[in-house]
Amino acid sequence: MFDAIVSAFGSIWWSDWAALGQMGRHGVYVWSALGLTALALAGEWFALRRRAQRLTEQRCDDAADDVSAERHYP
Repeated sequence: MFDAIVSAFGSIWWSDWAALGQMGRHGVYVWSALGLTALALAGEWFALRRRAQRLTEQRCDDAADDVSAERHYP
C-alpha cells in the first residue's frame, strides 16, 4: 500500500504507518492538536446549528403571536 502512495505522490518522509503516527517523536503533540481542533470545529458546528434552530422556532412563535394578537384586537 505504501508503494502505491509513493508512486502516486512522489517521495514521503515515513517508511510505514507507525512512523507516520509517531512523526519523529512529535506525533503526540501533532495528533492531539489535530484532535482538539476537530473537536472544537465539531462543537462550533453543533452550536451554530442549535442556534439556527432556536432562531427559527422564535420567529415562528413571534409570527404566531402576531396572528393571535390581530384576531383579539381588531
